[in-house]
Amino acid sequence: MKKDFAFLSLKKQKTVRGIVIKKAPLGKYLDMLEILHDFPTDVLGWHFDDMSVSEILEKVESLNHEAIKVFLDVLFLKAPNYLVAALSCILDIDEERLLQDPEIGLVGIVEIIEAIIEVNSLGKLIKRARLITLAAKAKTKAPITCSG
Repeated sequence: MKKDFAFLSLKKQKTVRGIVIKKAPLGKYLDMLEILHDFPTDVLGWHFDDMSVSEILEKVESLNHEAIKVFLDVLFLKAPNYLVAALSCILDIDEERLLQDPEIGLVGIVEIIEAIIEVNSLGKLIKRARLITLAAKAKTKAPITCSG
């Protein structure tokens, strides 16, 4: 008897407060990054002022789950326009719906972000990116030798 593994290739999705969160294609992430391009300087410049790119990356890679929640708090206080535009992009829904739908609200936005992270396996991506960064740092700290 042949097993049916079709379910493994089905797109994972989740509905949160009436919004269907689906796995997003790479193009959606690129569109979202374009929206967020000026975010660091417009919103977080005060936090990373006078830091080099490598110093900023070190600070970001040291974020743990609790620090990410704090970051989300800052995001809500400092960057609602960026957040709504980015969520609208990744979810393929109108910004107005995110802003005006009473079923969503602030708590709903947090639930939607959590669902995007879950459905798109972003936690795994962040862990892998950290490992790659650590490996790259280890290689740059290794002594350079010349053979021959």
